[in-house]
Amino acid sequence: MKKSIISLVLSLNFAICISQPLDYIIEGYVSNVDSGMIYIVPVINEAKYYGPNSMKDSAIIKDGLFKFRRIHNNNNTYAYRLYIQSNISSGSTDFVFINGENVFIEIDSIDEHISPRIANSTYQNEIKYEYNDFFEKFIVDVNRYYEYEEGIYNKFDGNIPKEIVLEFEAKQKLISHQSDSLFQLYAELHPNSHVTLWKMIERLKNIGHNSSYRSIFNKFPVEIRNSQIGLIFLQDLYASELLSINSVFPELQFQNIQEEITVIDKSKLGSSFTLVDFWFTDCIPCRKQFPELKRLFKIYRQYGFQIIGISIDEESKIDTWRNLIQKESLNWLHLLDKSGKTTTKLAINSFPTNFLLNSDGVILKKNITISDLATLLLESYKKIGK
Repeated sequence: MKKSIISLVLSLNFAICISQPLDYIIEGYVSNVDSGMIYIVPVINEAKYYGPNSMKDSAIIKDGLFKFRRIHNNNNTYAYRLYIQSNISSGSTDFVFINGENVFIEIDSIDEHISPRIANSTYQNEIKYEYNDFFEKFIVDVNRYYEYEEGIYNKFDGNIPKEIVLEFEAKQKLISHQSDSLFQLYAELHPNSHVTLWKMIERLKNIGHNSSYRSIFNKFPVEIRNSQIGLIFLQDLYASELLSINSVFPELQFQNIQEEITVIDKSKLGSSFTLVDFWFTDCIPCRKQFPELKRLFKIYRQYGFQIIGISIDEESKIDTWRNLIQKESLNWLHLLDKSGKTTTKLAINSFPTNFLLNSDGVILKKNITISDLATLLLESYKKIGK
């Protein structure tokens, strides 16, 4: 496995030149909101992208007006979302681009797909009038579908028939594919865009690796590729590529439930398939999959199917993690990546995230649904007569 490569990526650091911090002011107006709170929130909750003085901040809304006093560390342009909380309405906006200059922001709508207005801002004009317009029909169609799906869930009070669940899963895959295709097309049309860069950063963090990202990045002009933000993204992209389809899963090292150091090497893999499942104890979707995983493990373990669970729980949750494994009789290998330190470096940011490996550790699938896993295992063992 790629032990030397993972060591290189996880130890990779880029020199970042920080100029003298500058004070600047963000003022603005929120339509139809007289009073409340407004928060400026980084698109990516990681200080390495923003610097220590450029993270989350808050201000009071009075008579619709708000004002932030901020410190900017360098000449980078950063992407944020604004979150508004009031008695009338609450929610976030789409991207707001800040570069350390004094700005006045006009928020006409509290909608995560609608960007505020900033006069004479190249990036803000692009996100509001080009990017949002480009995705508008897709977003409308997706929202309409989710309303339909929610209606079905309510109709069956959560007890959805299996055939409808399969229909929903197929639709989710189609939506994901359409979103990826649209973003790739937008990037091809806007190869010099900081909007494209920041949207790709967000997608990598929230959705995960896509094979098109390296090509998109390579088409950026050198000033974007070699910028502080570009270099940090490239580091994260390298890490995500280690876990791309057809790559060999890296030899990661974690603590097992007995507090012993355990390396995920070939000796830990099943003789046919291994599901590597990243999760944590407070993750409800993670725990909802356990009953079906237990059933599949019980049936197919004898045929070489293995599961490796990797929890990102913090120190305070370790006892809860151990107790849950015992209580639920999760009788497969469990490892702990305390506070998700390695997991974060591998650009795994949503949970559960899983990888299906073959007996050689090659990644066959990422985020395979449990129903698809059940079908794959059944069909695979039928073919070999088991």
